[in-house]
Amino acid sequence: MKVHLQLPINCTDILVTIKVTRKEVSLMVKQKLKDRLASEILDETVALCLDLYTDDYRKKAFLDVHASWIDKEFKIHHAALAIRNFGTASHTGDNIASAVNVILAEYGLQEDGTPITTDHGANVVAALRCKIRLDCLCHRLHCCKIAFS
Repeated sequence: MKVHLQLPINCTDILVTIKVTRKEVSLMVKQKLKDRLASEILDETVALCLDLYTDDYRKKAFLDVHASWIDKEFKIHHAALAIRNFGTASHTGDNIASAVNVILAEYGLQEDGTPITTDHGANVVAALRCKIRLDCLCHRLHCCKIAFS
């Protein structure tokens, strides 16, 4: 059987672009992670680690949020919840808090009941002033090393 194509052909009708595929896969993986975390969120066994950093090469700022939790069999798990381009927004406490609250809401995490480990940057401390914030031991040790060098 011969198939005759009529021209012109709109490539978007027959091809799936990398961008569309990447987005679809990303949404699917995110939903699976949400489903996986649902019972741990209810058990309040999820803790977060947050960092805001700037890429030295491109000078772009990123906010990343990682989750760690222990399941009912006492196995430790870890997953990246979000790595977001922080854009050109100023790195103020209010802007960081807004971005963090969006990520917490996406996964159904409580703003006031989920512990978050961070560095001791004044803007991050200000952003999480109404949340359970813990200092990162590695950042603290680094500060001690610099202070006593």
